[in-house]
Amino acid sequence: MIRICALGALVFVVLALSGPGEAQTIPSPYRFVETRHEVGLYAAYVSPATGAFDYGPGPGAGVGAHYGLRLGGPFSLETNLLYLPTRRSLIDPGRDEGDRKVGEADARILGWDARLRFNLTGDRTWRALQPSVQVGAGLALDLAGRDAVEREKILPDDRFRFGVPLVGTFGGGLAWLPTDPLLFRLDLGVTLWALRAPKGYRNPLRGLEKVDRREWVGGPNVSFGAAYRF
Repeated sequence: MIRICALGALVFVVLALSGPGEAQTIPSPYRFVETRHEVGLYAAYVSPATGAFDYGPGPGAGVGAHYGLRLGGPFSLETNLLYLPTRRSLIDPGRDEGDRKVGEADARILGWDARLRFNLTGDRTWRALQPSVQVGAGLALDLAGRDAVEREKILPDDRFRFGVPLVGTFGGGLAWLPTDPLLFRLDLGVTLWALRAPKGYRNPLRGLEKVDRREWVGGPNVSFGAAYRF
């Protein structure tokens, strides 16, 4: 009888200890992102090359807004608008090399692009993080008017005009989603755009080396932003 009671007590203890353990589950580090749309604001620093003759827009800090749509699986489509106030050098190609800069002018670049983003964790986050790579293309324009010094010191055919060049971008990012509605993202990438050489630079009488009509230049960019998902 004592043995039966002892055996029963042992079985009870084992069941009491093992029952809750069987009900426990190990929490997964992955979490599905239920929302599809995203709107947000960001700050950026862009450092483009200024071209062979140094007349392109220089580096600067800007602000922007974006909208994103999750297409399904790992893919998202985004559109971005960036305002980048910066400066550019005023170059007179008729002067001797090393003495061609005659001043500086404002450049207020407004850029737009569309990007395809590939989320490396698909439609989920890992420990609230979602790394990604992206590629995109768009357009840019300079909202600043012609500078007075430029009109005074540089001939019309020698004045650089930013125009509306094609813009390319590629890079990667890391998003943090502490809760599903909120997102914070850090992006690192490269921005490319084409600088169109003024007509006077291509004048063979100037003795300049061969100057292409368009010169593609690029430089790094970094941005940090916050967004609301719905």
